[in-house]
Amino acid sequence: YSPKDNKSIKNIVLVINNEYMYNPPVEEYAKLCNYSKYYFIKLFTEITGYTPAEYRNMVRIEKACLLITNSPYNLSEIAVMTGFSDPSYFTKVFKKYAGQSPSQYKDSLKQ
Repeated sequence: YSPKDNKSIKNIVLVINNEYMYNPPVEEYAKLCNYSKYYFIKLFTEITGYTPAEYRNMVRIEKACLLITNSPYNLSEIAVMTGFSDPSYFTKVFKKYAGQSPSQYKDSLKQ
């Protein structure tokens, strides 16, 4: 990859880290880099090891874990706060990345 490619992808990673609760189409990220959608996805995946959607979901689950640990919000509120409009999808994605459901994670903190 060129230094420009690495810099472009690093900038998008920063955007996703800061704006994880939003769900823009991948074309928006590609446009910010002046890449085609398909080239952007390929490059992002090769550089980070994750697709843009996988990376955003990972960030969302990390933020959800922090909120579950350090906030008074219930799981439905945390789902919305981290960009998930569907609580069952939040649970599915949480299980995929955290290895347990959000409620199991919350319960494990009490032990």
